[in-house]
Amino acid sequence: MKQFNDKHGVEWEISVTAGSIKRVRDLIGVDLFKPGEGEPPTLVRVHEPALFCDVLYAVCQPEAKRRNVTSEQFGEGLAGDVIHAARAAFFEEYHDFFLGLGAPAEAAALARVREFFDTVIKTGAEALAAILTSSELSTDSPAPSALTPAR
Repeated sequence: MKQFNDKHGVEWEISVTAGSIKRVRDLIGVDLFKPGEGEPPTLVRVHEPALFCDVLYAVCQPEAKRRNVTSEQFGEGLAGDVIHAARAAFFEEYHDFFLGLGAPAEAAALARVREFFDTVIKTGAEALAAILTSSELSTDSPAPSALTPAR
């Protein structure tokens, strides 16, 4: 089992099991048993932050119920850095679930998608840093007419 800490320092366990996968399917309609299906595929869609937070709550729901934590309260504890850490922990668990299931193709696909998203995030952060530190940044806004396309 992997863990992550929410923004309040509360530790949550992530356990991807047949039961948690069924719970995700039943509560939010995302079938984690079929990571490569759908358009875009489930394993790609789950990276979207709002959907990921719903998936994460469904996975952690038994623990949340024991703690009397609602979905809204759970979501309030998921700041950007927390989501990033929780996503890494979740995808490690998800990957390990398919390895244990004897489904190496699914596990390999999960690993490739995770590497892709990690690269996109790193590249995007580097590009943003370059833009923000550029001496050519202009603080002048274009005139409103420059923002309106000609007809």
